[in-house]
Amino acid sequence: MSAKPQSSLGRLLVLAERLRSPGKMAVAVIGGILAAAVFLGYMPAEESARVTRLRLDKAQKRADLGDALATLRSEHKLYTKLVPKGVSETEWTDYLQSGVGKCNVRLVLMEPKPSLTLGPCEALTWAIEVEGSYDSLCEYVRWLESGERLLRIDRVAVEALDKQLSMSLLVKGLVRK
Repeated sequence: MSAKPQSSLGRLLVLAERLRSPGKMAVAVIGGILAAAVFLGYMPAEESARVTRLRLDKAQKRADLGDALATLRSEHKLYTKLVPKGVSETEWTDYLQSGVGKCNVRLVLMEPKPSLTLGPCEALTWAIEVEGSYDSLCEYVRWLESGERLLRIDRVAVEALDKQLSMSLLVKGLVRK
């Protein structure tokens, strides 16, 4: 005997025959209602979870941006004192010359070079040549690096003279406009 494929109606009738007793029918109905509730409840819950994930990702990005902004603000406070606003080239020259006297070096040359505009700042440039002992030249470089103003030494060249050293520097200092 070969089994014939049953139609949908035939399968439904066989299922109804099996569920004829009230206990089996109650279990089937409760199971069907539970399956429908889970299926229908899962769909909106999944959508809600997706929306919540998107909101959480967006809030995390905002929090990260806020942290970065707070870090930038604290760093800005550190550098505000080092980058004076509206200081002229003459004031910067006086500042650089004050280090010459403090560090016991002799100023041979201090020549301003053309300045560069860097966003809201201006980079003032000087070619400086000083003479002195090794220790006094080191002290002058240390004074420049750790001074009250933000500057950069672009070039250093040291040359031995008779009993002392000569140092040529290219120094750039920042000023806010």
